Amino acid sequence: MTYDENLLIVIPADKTTIHKPIHILKNGAEKPVRHDVLVLNYEEDFESLVTFPLPAKSRKPHTLLSRKEIESLLDEITYGTLAFDADGLPYAFGINHIVVDGKLYFHCGRKGFKLNGIGRRACFTLSKDLGLAKAGTHNFKSIQMFGTLKVTEDYETKKKCLNRIIDHNNPNHVPFADRMTETTTLIEFDVDYMIGRENIYE
Repeated sequence: MTYDENLLIVIPADKTTIHKPIHILKNGAEKPVRHDVLVLNYEEDFESLVTFPLPAKSRKPHTLLSRKEIESLLDEITYGTLAFDADGLPYAFGINHIVVDGKLYFHCGRKGFKLNGIGRRACFTLSKDLGLAKAGTHNFKSIQMFGTLKVTEDYETKKKCLNRIIDHNNPNHVPFADRMTETTTLIEFDVDYMIGRENIYE
C-alpha cells in the first residue's frame, strides 16, 4: 500500500508540542524517515505530543479509514451533526458543511442558539448508512472531527464558501446574492483531530 493509503491522521505543527506535524499510519505500515514530519503508527503514543484532549483510541484499529477515504467521504456526504456544550447543556443539530481550500465551514443566520458554540470546542460527525448485514449489525462508514468553532468575517471567503455550498448541494440554484453573503454567518471549524472508521459485515 502507498503512504497515502496507510495515512490515518494528520496533526498540524501548531497543534503539537514538538512544533512539527505528526502523521499517524496504520499499524504495521512501514514508517519512512522524514525530518519535516514525525511519522508514527496508530498503536504508538501520539496522545502525549498534542496540545488538545483526545478520545480513547479505537479498539478495532483495522476498521479505521485512511485520510484519503475520509476526504472523499467528506465530499460525498453533505449533512452531518455538530455538537458542543453550551454552559452545561449538551446541544447537537444537523447542518450542511463544505470543504474549501482544505478548511471545513458551516453557514447559519446572524442569530440563533447555535452561535453559542463560537469559541467553544465541538464535535462534528458524519455517517454513511450501508444497511443491515446478515450478522444483525449495521454497516456504515463514519467520520468524527474535534476542534473549535470560529466566525469567518472575510467577505471573499464567505462568498466563495456560500456559492460552493449551493453548487455542491443544488447545482441548478442561482448564486448567492451579495446581500445574502452579508446577512449570513460563516463558521470555520478549526479541526484538531479527525478520524474515520467503517463497519462492514456480510
